[in-house]
Amino acid sequence: MRAYGQTFRRHWILYCLVPILAMAAAGVVVFSTHKQYASSAGLWVDNGPATSSSLASTSAASASSADGAPSLSGTPSTFEQGILNELLATDSFDRSVALGSLPKGSVSGPTGRAEEEAISKAVASGTSSATPGAQVLLITSTGSSPQLAQATLGSIITQLQASTARYGQEYGETATRYEQTQLTAAKKTLAAARGALSSYERSHPKSNSFNDTTYAQLSGTLGTASTQVYNDTQALSQAQAEAKVGVQGATVHVLDAPSLSTTPTKSKAKQLMLVVGAGVGGALLVLLMIIALTKTDEDPFGPRGSMSPFDGITGPPPAAQFNFGQARQGVEADAFSEEVDQELVHIDTPRGRITAGNHRGRREPV
Repeated sequence: MRAYGQTFRRHWILYCLVPILAMAAAGVVVFSTHKQYASSAGLWVDNGPATSSSLASTSAASASSADGAPSLSGTPSTFEQGILNELLATDSFDRSVALGSLPKGSVSGPTGRAEEEAISKAVASGTSSATPGAQVLLITSTGSSPQLAQATLGSIITQLQASTARYGQEYGETATRYEQTQLTAAKKTLAAARGALSSYERSHPKSNSFNDTTYAQLSGTLGTASTQVYNDTQALSQAQAEAKVGVQGATVHVLDAPSLSTTPTKSKAKQLMLVVGAGVGGALLVLLMIIALTKTDEDPFGPRGSMSPFDGITGPPPAAQFNFGQARQGVEADAFSEEVDQELVHIDTPRGRITAGNHRGRREPV
């Protein structure tokens, strides 16, 4: 621990500045950012009038589910949520929302166009949705002011209803033209089958389905053509109904109107927590720096800060180290002198010159 303290004391000013600068930078970012306000709304989504209500399928799913919770896969709310997410990814929808969220006539000048552009870019990132049930869709939108957030969400709902109905209607019109073509072809086939059977009956007045296979085949062809005409007529009627009201748009209703919230999404307490968190992160970074620098400067002959008499020696280490403790027992350190049996190594230290060998040593004042 003493080594870490020495590392900190070397550059303590720099280490203290790291968390302070981190908190200052976080404070500038957090407190300079414009406040954001959120508005929420709830929608009720059901199948179009051309099909049966989804309430029946939801009840059946609830009854057949093992845990009693209906699956939301393929429900009207998730279907409409998918449409919303796809529309938010398009510039045309975002611009339509921006135009609808601003007062009429406010986008004529350069300032109005700049504001429209800013809202258009923030629509997709500031909008989120959730489906708590098979028919309920919750939408949340943010803005720089409570009024703007509320107006933006209201415009999103309006554009979502209009887009869903319009695209559903266009699909219905396309389906109507297709089914009309199919029905026309089926009627021609039916007329041809009737003509063939009538001609055969005139030439074979005594034939019927039991005594004549040709008559039976012509009669079967007539029945198949009649069934096809009936099916195409039903499909055409459904397509025409969808073309009038759209597939889903007429059944998207507002349950909870866009709210007006006066509380920012990030309170001052949350902002302060972010600043403090930045300071804690800076302190942890300083701690890692101290650990890394201390390990880098560690003495290879022992713990950092230990006083080894061989500090600074280059070349191979001596055979043995002189023991000062033994030298001080019973004699004066500067009077200690003994002969040695082998080649000695002389070392100059702040305490004097050290002569060290295998078993004996001599300390002489420098």
